[in-house]
Amino acid sequence: TTDMNANILAKDTLESMMQGLKMQNDKTSHIMQQSVEASKTIAHNIHSMIVELQFQDRNSQITHNAVNMLQESLRHCDV
Repeated sequence: TTDMNANILAKDTLESMMQGLKMQNDKTSHIMQQSVEASKTIAHNIHSMIVELQFQDRNSQITHNAVNMLQESLRHCDV
């Protein structure tokens, strides 16, 4: 019976350790999934910001060119 008690105790200890490892794995998986979702959101936000900055840059270029064309036209009219 002494040998069986040691085996039962070892089995119980291993089961407890395995349960702890499974719980830790589940928590880690959950955290990793949250990280994936956060990364996707950040990537989407960065992409949106880049598109908006490109739009602003393009509009600034168009406006600048239009102003230059109007100034050049006014110079030719004043001649």
